[in-house]
Amino acid sequence: MAVSPHPLKAESLLQKQNDKKMTYVILHAYKILGLLISTLIFFWQFQERHQLPFNRASFAAVLYMITLYKQEKGTGGYSIGQLRISSIVFSKWLSLLIAQVLAFAVEYHLYHSLLLPSHLISVFLSALFALIWAYYGNKLALILIRPLKTIVVYDKNHVWDMQRINYPFPKQLEVIGKYDITHGLDSISEHAEGAEVLYLYKIPSELRDNLLKFATSKGLHIYIQPKLGDLILNSTKQSNIFNLPVLRHNSRDSMSVYNIGKRAFDILGSLFILIATFPVFIAVMILIKIDDRGPAFYIQTRLTKDRKEFKLIKFRSMRTNAEADGVARLASKEDSRITRVGKWLRKTRLDELPQFINVLKGEISIVGPRPERPEIAEQYEKDLPEFGLRLITKAGITGYAQIYGKYNTEPYDKLQMDLMYILNQSFWEDIKLSLMTLSVVLAKDATEGVDAGNVTAVKHDETQR
Repeated sequence: MAVSPHPLKAESLLQKQNDKKMTYVILHAYKILGLLISTLIFFWQFQERHQLPFNRASFAAVLYMITLYKQEKGTGGYSIGQLRISSIVFSKWLSLLIAQVLAFAVEYHLYHSLLLPSHLISVFLSALFALIWAYYGNKLALILIRPLKTIVVYDKNHVWDMQRINYPFPKQLEVIGKYDITHGLDSISEHAEGAEVLYLYKIPSELRDNLLKFATSKGLHIYIQPKLGDLILNSTKQSNIFNLPVLRHNSRDSMSVYNIGKRAFDILGSLFILIATFPVFIAVMILIKIDDRGPAFYIQTRLTKDRKEFKLIKFRSMRTNAEADGVARLASKEDSRITRVGKWLRKTRLDELPQFINVLKGEISIVGPRPERPEIAEQYEKDLPEFGLRLITKAGITGYAQIYGKYNTEPYDKLQMDLMYILNQSFWEDIKLSLMTLSVVLAKDATEGVDAGNVTAVKHDETQR
């Protein structure tokens, strides 16, 4: 005999569903309104000043709107309530720039000239509107989006889990319970009955599979801290063999079209940066000389693809005798070895500019895993042998770990982020990560050093893993 749900419980569930639908409608209406206003501002620059006939201006506006939408969606420009306002604004400004350049190219092709005053006004108004839209969009999202009741499941025997179990969760997740795997499937499932989200740390595969099936049957949202195998599976494609579903992972061919395009992008990009920043090069070299009269450049051995060693070139930001004891170590917080000019160089990332010479030489790419020193990589691999997987592709100046992590990001986290890029490389991803690097320069904690007393990014109890 079927048991009817409790009337109050059913009514509460229906109310939550209606609230969720209303929130969805309001936020999407806000996003559509923002896109339309941005397009109208763009349309004005042509129509009000009679630069194009109405039909051509309309075509340009539609092209602009489609480009803007695709760019903002791909870089997080619509993630109000999820990303920081600065990240959303940067995404929208970047998208505006790309869309405007495309529109300018179309106009120049048609008329062989540009009327800059109205274009500059349009760009300024669009940038200002993007800032206002992101600010009030985040406020609106905070009002409308109700935190989801979350159950966390972890393994107390996993050091990585235990280090992070008390980290603050995002505002959109309200943790109502944390349960170790020793509670068992039945107990955890019972506690999760009133939850909306199941957040799984690195728990045993059998229990995780059962919890995933439970959460799917109950319509719960699922968050998973991935294992390395999960990242590989995430890059697979669906196939069918002998009438059975199969997941296929393809290793990238070293002579693929992508790699040829990536090398062309590296050459053109590095040439452009080196030429455009030549005055900066000269100024930094002079400042370093004035500061302590030492050499302007610092050359250090690093690892790239297939463990090949190369000489990385950087502007020197530390004393010339920074490692007089012969011990390879990362910079720490408030490191006394860093010079006065070096602090500014590290904060602005200008110390990394000479690495574009390495890119031009083909030793590294613009986008790829950060090249580690052989001594530090060896220390990481003692406790984390999989860390060497980062070396299946060419190292890079910027990348997933550099953008979403920090200088002192722990090796396991860094490996996961790098694998997310390595296993899903694409030309568009390279361009997006290259452009998003500009926002990292503005992040105050992105260059934060390791804890005092540490020579690597491994926490003191990390070696227990």
